[in-house]
Amino acid sequence: MRNRQQGIGYLGYMVLAVIVGVVVKVVSTAAGPYIDHYYIGRSVKSVMNENASNNISVADFKVAMSTQFQVNSITDQSPGDLTYVKEGNKFTVTDDYEVRKPFMGNCDVVFKFKDTYVSEETAGAQ
Repeated sequence: MRNRQQGIGYLGYMVLAVIVGVVVKVVSTAAGPYIDHYYIGRSVKSVMNENASNNISVADFKVAMSTQFQVNSITDQSPGDLTYVKEGNKFTVTDDYEVRKPFMGNCDVVFKFKDTYVSEETAGAQ
């Protein structure tokens, strides 16, 4: 008598459903903080490029960043949470923060981000 292939059984479907469910949960939890971090970096670079030839103050830079945060719907951070350093015409912005998101039950996931953005120093700006 020949044995026929029967395919995946009920237990196999259940294991597959659990694996897919865990992957979906991980992706949905991690996507928000990573997308916000991407847009924070993009916003900092955008403001630096727009004001590369201007001698912008820290207060004006924060106002421009606040506008960018509103446009990009960044909710985990605010422009005041970033560190701004101005030395001559060179501008340095550092974002160093953690985001805690609930995962399952009493387990949380913590995302830590740290980046430093430095503007190009322009020779003609005063």
